Amino acid sequence: MDRNKKNNLLKKIGLGIAGFSLSFTAFIAFIRMDYKKKIRIQSENGIQECGFKSIGGIMQYFQFRGEDVRNPVILFLHGGPGSPHSFVSHHYQRELEKDYTFVNWDQPGSGRTFYANQERFRTDKITVDEILRDLDEVVDYIRNRFHQDKIIIMGHSWGSVIGSIYIQEHPEKIRAYIGLGQVIDPTGEEKAVHEAMRQAHKDGNEKYIKELGLLFDDFNKAKDIGEINEKQLLRIRKVAAAYLPEEEVRKGREMLWMGISSPEMNKEDFRWYKKILIESRDFADIQRNLVDFLFFKFDIRELSKKYEVPIYYISGTSDWITPFVAVEEYIEEIEAPDKKFVFVKGAGHNAHVDNPKAFAKAVRSLLNRTKKDEGEE
Repeated sequence: MDRNKKNNLLKKIGLGIAGFSLSFTAFIAFIRMDYKKKIRIQSENGIQECGFKSIGGIMQYFQFRGEDVRNPVILFLHGGPGSPHSFVSHHYQRELEKDYTFVNWDQPGSGRTFYANQERFRTDKITVDEILRDLDEVVDYIRNRFHQDKIIIMGHSWGSVIGSIYIQEHPEKIRAYIGLGQVIDPTGEEKAVHEAMRQAHKDGNEKYIKELGLLFDDFNKAKDIGEINEKQLLRIRKVAAAYLPEEEVRKGREMLWMGISSPEMNKEDFRWYKKILIESRDFADIQRNLVDFLFFKFDIRELSKKYEVPIYYISGTSDWITPFVAVEEYIEEIEAPDKKFVFVKGAGHNAHVDNPKAFAKAVRSLLNRTKKDEGEE
């Protein structure tokens, strides 16, 4: 092929790529605009707002959504640590926004709050005590803003860790607590690995058992956050998943599409999830103290087993990160004004994302119990 033909071919390829990129960008823009119309809050007493508020001496990001500000407020504590997803909150809370006002908060060192204060978080690593102090300030801010003595806390995964601690320290401010993918102790991964090996043994797959066993034994040697290999953990989860049922668990590509097609995802959200997925070492360093607490120090059984607020748990039956069996056992051990555990069949660790309708139904059924106890219609 002579030079002119080669150059013409390269130009055609370049134009083709550029054309595809423009078409795809236009398509995404159209989808985002369409979603924006569908999720718009239009009721007279509704709220659809996002922005920053000074909490703990720094600017922190909040999102507010609901069709009537007089409704009970749910503060959603995201998982991770460091995994906010307020930009896709409409996907799982839209069906509940008629009856509840949702507040999503990018916790210190996470998402948009990180980028508003990144120099601070790079020099001063956030601690669990700081998160809890900020959480108390956030709760008071919400109570005052919406003129409610008590609010509902919903904690997902890591959020269930700080949520469980907080409600024991400040029960007078809490109407009810919902643990979603509730963390009991650091042994969730171990339980999942053992279940995968048990299923593989039934199948006679000794090669698989050996591979997964060696992976987990190597990972399990870590004694603190500095020794954790994030890629190894993801590898363990991927290998274990081959023998763990995941009936309705959303795949990675579906989650990616959910994000990029969301009208509420901005460049900070994109940069943050790029950091989680690609710059994992930097991400882990920012979250160092919190991950250390989650993997090596937290055990909910070390808290008081007597709660002063209603305790509700929601778990997917295919959650192998915080296996429902441990949650089922724990709820039998505790005392509370009311308590109940609800399954979302086939859903995984992100039950609210995997099956929003079943999640909304579960939340309504649980919180309706508090209305009856309080004599509401």
